[in-house]
Amino acid sequence: MDLAELSSRAPSTNQRKTKIRALRSLTSTGTRILAPPRFRLLVSKLGLTFSTAPPKTVKKEEIVNQENPNNSIFVFRYLATGMGITVGNYLRRVLVDYLSGIAPCGVKITDKNGSAKSKFSTLVGVKEVVPELILNLKQMILAEKKKKTGIFCLEMSIENKAKSEKIITAGDFASEKDIEIKNPELYLATLAPNSSLEIQLYCQKNWGYHRAEEQKKEYFADEEDIISLDTDYSPIKGGRVNFQKKAVVVGLAKEKEELILTINTNGAIKPKKALGEALELSQELFAKIANLINKEKKEKIITEIK
Repeated sequence: MDLAELSSRAPSTNQRKTKIRALRSLTSTGTRILAPPRFRLLVSKLGLTFSTAPPKTVKKEEIVNQENPNNSIFVFRYLATGMGITVGNYLRRVLVDYLSGIAPCGVKITDKNGSAKSKFSTLVGVKEVVPELILNLKQMILAEKKKKTGIFCLEMSIENKAKSEKIITAGDFASEKDIEIKNPELYLATLAPNSSLEIQLYCQKNWGYHRAEEQKKEYFADEEDIISLDTDYSPIKGGRVNFQKKAVVVGLAKEKEELILTINTNGAIKPKKALGEALELSQELFAKIANLINKEKKEKIITEIK
């Protein structure tokens, strides 16, 4: 419904009621009204919201969750009609599937009797069995302080000489200058009195999901007693990126869309940085495609000239 029609000088009562109901229905379905100044009083009486700012370009707003800084909402306004779902789907796929992160890819576990030969081994003096310990280790959140390449090892060696049990956490790993453990309080295991435990946790920065068999063959084929792991390197899991789009009525005629993108990371990376990396990956991809197209055009011109 056009706002200009509501300003007609002598509308019938029924026409006026019909137009008001139509405008109210726009906001009830999530549509925002952007109106010029002369309609402010009328629109405000109808309970609608509007803005006089002209949508010359796409605009962005970030809303950070103060209770959880790893959760942010990004609002992109004035997208062309139909682009909200297109852009939202694309960004969600890149954020979930193609961002790189640091995670464990293998582990060597040693108790006082020697190294565990497989993930089905038992550990002497440790409350947890190997599969439980591995699950706990995979919950560690690792972030790089500066760029890290290749496989590196986090190590811990603990001997419990006390008469009581000892709780082992992620913070018990020896510090690594280029790596930060974001959740050092994470529980890993309980060590019995007069027992010892050594862990060598092999990690790397990568992207996507990699099966244990694949990583065993690629990284640990010649290594003894290293248990390879199934690893999801993404700092953002599938259910942590959501989006919705809303219609926006601009001025008196044009319709645009608003994309609302919610990103929740595991804490290894902030949502804004994650979105920036996703956009950088996209730029690199489309730049390569553009170069291929431009190269084909040049080759075609040269061929035609010959």
